Amino acid sequence: METLDQLAVGLGFATLAGVNLYLVAFATGLAIRLQWVLLDERFADLQVLGQTPVLVVAGVCLAAESLADKIPWVDTFWDSVHTLIRPVGGGLLAVSAIGTTRPEYDVIIALLAGGATLMSHGLKAGTRVVVNGSPEPVSNFVVSAMEDVTVIGGLALMKSEPRLFAGLCIVFLLLCFVLLPKIFRRVQACGWLVWRTFAQESPGTLASKQHQALRALVPEARILWDLAVVTGRGKALSPVRSWMLGRLVAVQDPADRVRLFFAGRSWGRAFCTELPSDPPLNLRREAGWLGEKLSIQDASGTVLAEFRIPSSQAQGSERVAAALASAGQGWQPA
Repeated sequence: METLDQLAVGLGFATLAGVNLYLVAFATGLAIRLQWVLLDERFADLQVLGQTPVLVVAGVCLAAESLADKIPWVDTFWDSVHTLIRPVGGGLLAVSAIGTTRPEYDVIIALLAGGATLMSHGLKAGTRVVVNGSPEPVSNFVVSAMEDVTVIGGLALMKSEPRLFAGLCIVFLLLCFVLLPKIFRRVQACGWLVWRTFAQESPGTLASKQHQALRALVPEARILWDLAVVTGRGKALSPVRSWMLGRLVAVQDPADRVRLFFAGRSWGRAFCTELPSDPPLNLRREAGWLGEKLSIQDASGTVLAEFRIPSSQAQGSERVAAALASAGQGWQPA
């Protein structure tokens, strides 16, 4: 049972280190130094956290992180730098908590704990990118404060009920496993939009497999243009999910109709799907700081498809609007 407690504490340290490594080290070290926590012999290796040099370094790094965490996009840069630092720190804390004497066990524990730290770090960093997409800075302060409270509360619960906290950590890590692909997709899309906001527009090309998927639907149509976009919410495009990178393609079929398609990749496979065209449909255009958002809506205002076009491609939304207007299928500005 004692070994189970040590494993629980090691998992707790690894998970919390992914959120705020320096706060975990400083708060634990300070509690040990002031004898708020009396360590028994099972956790003797953690005594080093209470040493003056460790407290000074952890305190200075914590002060820097507390400042960086409150500034939009600086927090994202800080998290990027700590993608390597936090897993290493989480692994070391877990090894110290479990206190094994066999080197092979130390390596295994460090690798597993580092993986747990990396997962919680990924969720934290991805959440920060999403928060930074909001136009106001208040959310950064709120999220940072919530993270700090979570770490302090987690350390307190780990001290009193280590096995219960380990169970909560396992649930949290499973949640990370489910959410990380979605967050990564959004982080990738936001990064691309930020880059395209400042980069000059360059002509793109439809990938060969996406071109094949398009030709499977309209083999004799003539491609008019294609435009790089990021998808938003919508109910009419399958298998399109939000925050997918892809291309809007306008084609002219043999009947001289203009039709719009979205070509992208899902689970590594290229696909192509046609945008809805049954009237009455509306096209709504909204300006945003990461580019213009285009929404295709039905008569009731339900969003059927949504796309974000970076501001560097200023003529992109005009192309889409012109293509929809020329289709003569009931399109009109919302």
